[in-house]
Amino acid sequence: MHVTWITRSAIAISLIGILTGVAGAFRQPPDVGAPPGRLIAVNGHRLHLYCLGKGSPTVVIDGGAGTWSIFYSHVQKALAGDTQVCTYDRAGLGWSDPGPAPRTSSTMAEELHQLLHAAGVAPPLLLVGHSLGGYNVRVYQARYPEEVGGLVLVDAAHEQQWERLPPEWAEGVKAQVGMLRSRAEMARQGKVTEADVRPGAFTNHAPEWRQVHVAAQLTPKPYLGTAAENEGAFESARQVPRGSLGDLPLVVLTARRSFEAFAGAGFDIEPANRIWLELQRELAALSSAAVQLFSDRNHALHSSDPPAIVAAIRKGIAMVREAPLRSPVLGRTYAALPPGVGMHD
Repeated sequence: MHVTWITRSAIAISLIGILTGVAGAFRQPPDVGAPPGRLIAVNGHRLHLYCLGKGSPTVVIDGGAGTWSIFYSHVQKALAGDTQVCTYDRAGLGWSDPGPAPRTSSTMAEELHQLLHAAGVAPPLLLVGHSLGGYNVRVYQARYPEEVGGLVLVDAAHEQQWERLPPEWAEGVKAQVGMLRSRAEMARQGKVTEADVRPGAFTNHAPEWRQVHVAAQLTPKPYLGTAAENEGAFESARQVPRGSLGDLPLVVLTARRSFEAFAGAGFDIEPANRIWLELQRELAALSSAAVQLFSDRNHALHSSDPPAIVAAIRKGIAMVREAPLRSPVLGRTYAALPPGVGMHD
């Protein structure tokens, strides 16, 4: 969440990428500014989609803990010369409106599907899921396999992590609902100030994105959104499909020191790191066409090691282009499209 009130239990939230929307209406503070992309209606609320570049496959990034499109702006910019790259804000994050409860991966994957179709984003898609986003993109792929050319899992959540990690991690996530709603009330009353908000992931971003981040964190919206997804987190894990991905192109980017993101929070991080590496190996075993890459940094790879994310996505792009995918929607095989050639061309 990148604010000074983070506690031992609050930090655990980053393991699933919890921060999104609840039903209700919020007026966007004027200093957040206009969205860089498009606001597109999906089931009665608007979602923000921002695409750069041109080519196939289209990369779609679904972010992790407390993150939205601006958190991946540097990754998106680095890849825009390779292909089309889209970021979006889940309901209740960034410039998107809050969405209906419950906020689970099933709902988020369906909303993303409708968003991409409404925007005219054509397959094949390379879905990138960081942390909680890993749940979402796997649910999406299981529902719409004909659209998905490959997956990139960025230190992604594993559906069994809550049973296999030490119990304090799950307890920390469960403890968040009341804390976050209290924080939202403080923001509503104007008791959250700029001094309470740290730059966090935005130390390496352009100043305008740091300003947008701070402005958003002064409102109730992200805190209420976090509480809503926190309530749905364990159901989201249950919604992830079991079983093999066959020979689907898959890149798993693993942070070897994932839990160092939570150093100083009162946890014993070494057992958690060991279990996390086991879980990540299992994710890499989901496909016979998988590649596992590693970073020596922590879980917050969007800030700790953006070049590793860029390299993993580039690997995924190459794998999709080399592996033809049969599409019932298009009625033909598509793949090996050169850079700069999109499915709309």
